[in-house]
Amino acid sequence: MTKYNNKITIVDGIKFHSKLEANCYILLRNSKLDFTRQPVMLLQEKFTTDKLHLKNQLGIVKKVNISAIKYIGDFLLSYNDITYIVEAKGVETALYKVKEKIALKLLTESDEKYIFVKIISIAEMSLFIYQLLKTIDN
Repeated sequence: MTKYNNKITIVDGIKFHSKLEANCYILLRNSKLDFTRQPVMLLQEKFTTDKLHLKNQLGIVKKVNISAIKYIGDFLLSYNDITYIVEAKGVETALYKVKEKIALKLLTESDEKYIFVKIISIAEMSLFIYQLLKTIDN
């Protein structure tokens, strides 16, 4: 168990952060839909600056390296010119909420069509897959 009471689960040799995410993976795998696990969206590139000074215990650091900020979804599917970003989420941390807002803003600025799907139960994932398969068959 982790601090959010989610249980790390291994399926097909893949480590998932929760049973919900693992079960969503099983449903997608069994649906025969093409999908990608853990798609990465770059929210901010890494950079180095000497215009910012951070004081540490040893004194002042003159050159600061800022790491990239990334949003990592759970699954990505693309059908009929629509990209679906699927997030299996039980607990939304403050950091997740901030990254999600930035990601959603970037997606709205894209020329591509995105649908962000937040899943909180296996039933929701089953319904999402069912509805997606219906649109593909038509």
